[in-house]
Amino acid sequence: MIKRAGTAACLIVGGLAAGCAEDPAGPLDPDVVSALASEVGDARGVAPSGVYAVELTPQDCGCTDVNTALLGLTLCQGGPFGALGADAPTLQTTFDVVVSDGIVDIASEFATSNPVGALDSDGVFDIGAVIRLTSFATTGFQVTRAEGSIDPVGESDYDIEGTITLRLIGRVELEGLEEFITEVDDIDCTESMRFSGSRYIVR
Repeated sequence: MIKRAGTAACLIVGGLAAGCAEDPAGPLDPDVVSALASEVGDARGVAPSGVYAVELTPQDCGCTDVNTALLGLTLCQGGPFGALGADAPTLQTTFDVVVSDGIVDIASEFATSNPVGALDSDGVFDIGAVIRLTSFATTGFQVTRAEGSIDPVGESDYDIEGTITLRLIGRVELEGLEEFITEVDDIDCTESMRFSGSRYIVR
């Protein structure tokens, strides 16, 4: 499940993940996702903004050994759901979507950062967020990327669908053998969920 990071994954310097660059850079490389968060699309207006009732379907829960007692880091352990496996049933939650002239920001109940970035006129988005982790016994990066679309329904409503993927890379506190005993180790793991839903509150 969790890949113990060696020299090929990420160099830890002074307690922080230094760059975590890949050659070539992958879709969840921190620099790649940071760039997404600063892009602006060609959509105009704020029409799709609102609160969406969303169904989440876990696809991959690869960070389940992470101890989130101090800081929720993962999709499958974060938010209101507790620890999940990839065979978990569909879950219900809400997305608070804010749109403004080619930019979309999606907030959820997850303990992950809000992905933000470009929204195009056809409703397609590919957005992200990168958080540098500096809490007790945890250093590195939490990388969040969301890809999908916001599509009009009728004259005044919208649906949203896509995939949200998370990568945790660096040095974090892990669950120990007796659950309450922990260890700190270098990791590089990913998780993903499919999402789909409809707007029910208009902003």
